[in-house]
Amino acid sequence: MSNSIPHDLAAESSLLGAMLLSPSAALIGVESCIVEDFYSPPNAVVFGAIQRLVGRGASVDAITVSAEMGSPDSINKLISLTLDVPNQSYAADYAKIVVTHSASRKLMRHFGESIELVQTGADPYLLAEGTEKFVTTIGAVRNTEPESLTIQELAMRADDLAPVVIPGMMHQDYRTIVVAEEGAGKSLMLRTIAMSAAQGFHPFSHQEIKPIRALVVDLENPAQAILQTAEPFDKHLQMRNPSGYDSERFRVWRQPGGIEIRRLADRAELQREIAFHRPDLVCIGPIYKMYRRGANESYEDSADEAMGVLDDLRMKYGFALVLEHHAAKGRAGEKRDLTPMGSQRWMAWPEIGISLYKEASDPTVLNVKRYRGDRLTGVNWPDRIVRDKAWLLDGVWTPAKDLTE
Repeated sequence: MSNSIPHDLAAESSLLGAMLLSPSAALIGVESCIVEDFYSPPNAVVFGAIQRLVGRGASVDAITVSAEMGSPDSINKLISLTLDVPNQSYAADYAKIVVTHSASRKLMRHFGESIELVQTGADPYLLAEGTEKFVTTIGAVRNTEPESLTIQELAMRADDLAPVVIPGMMHQDYRTIVVAEEGAGKSLMLRTIAMSAAQGFHPFSHQEIKPIRALVVDLENPAQAILQTAEPFDKHLQMRNPSGYDSERFRVWRQPGGIEIRRLADRAELQREIAFHRPDLVCIGPIYKMYRRGANESYEDSADEAMGVLDDLRMKYGFALVLEHHAAKGRAGEKRDLTPMGSQRWMAWPEIGISLYKEASDPTVLNVKRYRGDRLTGVNWPDRIVRDKAWLLDGVWTPAKDLTE
């Protein structure tokens, strides 16, 4: 490079030469780069002409490109590009070099402008939020191989794409929302599910399963309220599997005042915990303390944005998600319908929507219903959940099912 600005004129020329010689190289180039990726303005003009021709399905060579450029005098330059290209089959490699240098230049410009704005008193939090959005636009060369799958290929790769997290309950790409009335023990349930699975036990049948990594994001409970049940249960799990127990597989992140995951600072803190622990399962609750609806916002708009953050994190880090939610208030004199409070989006969003109804004759027994039909088959949550002294929760299935299958 002749100066400190990242670029590689040889890579740019080699890519253009390969695109002029080979239809497959031309396709790779237009799928990998944009005009702005080229440091040399003349090279950018050539690329733009090739890009338009490919877009129309027209042939690409020195003659057609010079005509597209409206510059007959450019034919000799275009021919020289084809003569100088080292190997036209390396178009993807040339494109990667071009895009990488382009990303470096974009970062330099962005952070240079940000530094100037900070020095003039700009809001650093707004700048940070803008930087986060900007960084997501910086990426490597797009994959030119097709990603679509046949049904047979999808079936063969299903377990790799979304491994089982808890047999009969969830795979890695499942979203589950648990709804119950106040005091039904939703927080206890989510924590018990995570702690059991982390040490290799099914949370309701107590059969041995493959241990997972689990993170509980508790947005409501004081430390002592958590320890009252979690500490004895942790000792029970250690006794049940002393050689396989690993305390590092389960973590709790407490934010009893709640968070606002739509705000950059809070979202970054949540992402920090997930990135550090790399969980297979994340349990968060309650939803109403995960984000706050603005004064002029609809329930749907605020929920949509919160769901978007959660989906982005799920896709980036690959975990199953279980959320705790409160039920909507019932009408006086009518039986309370245990569906999610607030936005109706929470009704349709998850793959599995669980409602927990207290047994009328015994409030320690919960009947497991669905507030919406399961989007997936083979989901075997218990029909009833009862309190257990050692395991905290015990599942009852009717008829009994083997959850290790």
